Amino acid sequence: MSKHREMSGIDIADIFNTCFSQSMNTRLFCGAHEPLYIPNTESVLTHLYDLSSLGQVQEEGQNFRSVDVVDTANQPNADTQKISYQGVSKLSDMDSLYKNCHKLFSRFDYASSALHEIAHWCIAGSERRKKIDYGYWYAPDGRDTVQQHQFEKVEVKPQALEAAFASACGLRFRVSVDNLSLNDDERETLVQRFSKSVEAQLEEYAKTGFPERAQIFINALNEYVTKTSNTKLPCKYGELAPCL
Repeated sequence: MSKHREMSGIDIADIFNTCFSQSMNTRLFCGAHEPLYIPNTESVLTHLYDLSSLGQVQEEGQNFRSVDVVDTANQPNADTQKISYQGVSKLSDMDSLYKNCHKLFSRFDYASSALHEIAHWCIAGSERRKKIDYGYWYAPDGRDTVQQHQFEKVEVKPQALEAAFASACGLRFRVSVDNLSLNDDERETLVQRFSKSVEAQLEEYAKTGFPERAQIFINALNEYVTKTSNTKLPCKYGELAPCL
């Protein structure tokens, strides 16, 4: 029995693109400095440059480093240390090649980032998927109590899906309260509270069913792990009963 290799962001993108690049005209690209969703009606160049005012994106070509830009649907066996797809290392090249598809960007080759961005996409309805980052406004660190509660309200369902995805592919999941301005005690209290909300939402999904696209992706993760490791992970969602 072969040992299960921990999945990378690129592995996850490959599975996602196999599932949805044709049926939903949507692709996931690893290698960005910051996550982003861009519908096919928008230019990659325009909106990644918009982020530069927040200090999140450098000049053209520099926001894709380490793993550069990866289209795993067409390059599934690429070297994870230095990757480009047909020389795509500049935003202008990507904008030309992938102008007509919806694009998800995850951070570097981080599996957790890929799963988190997919979770948000699985939650977003058709109208939200027409908008940059689904039309959500991001509140930076230093949120007050009301803003933090709003953040958690938006994040509880995606993070519950992310937990299910992580379980399906054997990765550890950690809730994120995404507020670095808190001291250690405040953050621990917040994490404990939000963890309970995420767990409750996950249990609800397990009882009533996952969103359709999420279930398709969970099944694909299960299939990938079974094929690549010749075994089944003890805790998964899909055909087997969930392990909470």
